[in-house]
Amino acid sequence: MARVKVKMQKRGSRDLLRSGPVENDIAARGRAMASAAGEGFESHARTGRERALGTVVAATFDAMVAESEGHALTRALDAAK
Repeated sequence: MARVKVKMQKRGSRDLLRSGPVENDIAARGRAMASAAGEGFESHARTGRERALGTVVAATFDAMVAESEGHALTRALDAAK
């Protein structure tokens, strides 16, 4: 069987990771995770220098308590799959 050699292009990879569909997917996963974590959690998505980025944060005091005592975000990770 012949060996196949694949050479990745850095610019092409970066363009793909910064593309609109990838950012939309990350935003949707963040919204799903914030929703699964409960009220008071917010998600944010943006395009960084190298790739699209997403975060989910506790925006209210009650959400911060839920995260610190019950690990709400850790429990909501499966919603982002």
